[in-house]
Amino acid sequence: MNKEIKILGVMSVYFPKLIDLERNIYSFIDNIDYLILWDNTPDQNFGLTELVHRVNSQKIIIQSTGKNEFLAHPFNICIKYAVENSFTHLLLMDQDSYFDPQSFANYKQQIIENLSTNIGIYTPLVNTNTLVSGGIQQLKFAYTSGSVIPVSVFEKVGLFREDLAMYSIDVEFSFRIRNCGFSIIRFNDVVLNHEMGYAIKNKLGFTINNYSALSTYYIIRNTLLLWKEYPWEFDKKDRVFFIKYKVIFRLLKMIFEIDKLKKTKA
Repeated sequence: MNKEIKILGVMSVYFPKLIDLERNIYSFIDNIDYLILWDNTPDQNFGLTELVHRVNSQKIIIQSTGKNEFLAHPFNICIKYAVENSFTHLLLMDQDSYFDPQSFANYKQQIIENLSTNIGIYTPLVNTNTLVSGGIQQLKFAYTSGSVIPVSVFEKVGLFREDLAMYSIDVEFSFRIRNCGFSIIRFNDVVLNHEMGYAIKNKLGFTINNYSALSTYYIIRNTLLLWKEYPWEFDKKDRVFFIKYKVIFRLLKMIFEIDKLKKTKA
């Protein structure tokens, strides 16, 4: 089997912190072939072009429609670009994710050593200070950020669900991947640092995520849709977790957040 791979990176940005974004891009840019920065920020004058020139302008292109397209639609456009330009693998990255030093080089090498027509998604270990033993582990689903997907998989499984827009597009795609006979594998010695929401602790010591009203809507709505469409994927533990943390606790945490009425209405 050919051991050469050609990776297209895709990173969606929306009002990013430029210092953090630059660090995040540096954590993987040297080990991929090309990067599309999809700018979902309506204001185009916040320094993204200057950042690209500082990092590696030969490998990076900025694309945008001038409005927030969320995630699924930009990803699908980039998948078509990958097919047309003979990329073998797609790396998906959130703006608030980065790999530990040298971790992505190790990640790429392990992908090359584990090329298989049966693997649908490769993924790193997300947010942990303790490496999980076992080397390679099969998973039920993978987060979008940090995942590497063989481009050929999309021809058999289809693209990301644009009706879901952003939240749970990775979960739904993972379900489809597995239902089509592919496996999802994680390399437990590859670490991705990923910020979940905009979590802070309030004066009472509670951690609140500060998701927007729109995000609150999609988080709950999309989980309910997947619960309905893929009931066999949700066991009793999954359902209790969703009701407890995504609905009850989410509503309680809104008391300490801004835009309470908008989020409750959403």
